[in-house]
Amino acid sequence: MTRGRWIAGGLSVALAVPGAGLAQMADHGAHGDDPMPMMQQGAMSEDMRAGMEAMMRPMMQEMMRGMMAQDGAVPSGGHGGHMATDAPRPAGSPSTEAYRAANMAMHSAMDIEFTDDADIDFARGMIGHHQGAIDMARIVLEHGEDPDLRQLAEEIIAAQEAEIAFLRNWIAETAE
Repeated sequence: MTRGRWIAGGLSVALAVPGAGLAQMADHGAHGDDPMPMMQQGAMSEDMRAGMEAMMRPMMQEMMRGMMAQDGAVPSGGHGGHMATDAPRPAGSPSTEAYRAANMAMHSAMDIEFTDDADIDFARGMIGHHQGAIDMARIVLEHGEDPDLRQLAEEIIAAQEAEIAFLRNWIAETAE
């Protein structure tokens, strides 16, 4: 399979996953365990809703940091209680452990302080995201064998480093 097909296939999966996640979220309400039915029924004023969201955001970020620190992933895929066990993952190969560490570092770097400015938040969040791509590409260069993936990894490193430089310059000139 050509690299172009791999990229197209990866993009189609990436675009399909958010829809699946939203479907899972919608399914939770069908079980009658919706924690805030008032918010969905319009019984809450916009001020109350904004206040609740402002209070919940730091709590949710802290919960995610705690879950990520446990093993780099949300236990049970975010469906605690739906699985028989929430056992920790066994140690993996050196490449798996490197990917787990890179994934944790990327998600931590993307956990920015939001400013309510879409441009600034995008630029700051994407720096961590792009660094994560670079870190993962370096892992495949160290441990991988497929020549097409190794070439793609080298291209990713070059492209993402250039984009990080652009974003940092943009932030320095525009946002600060």
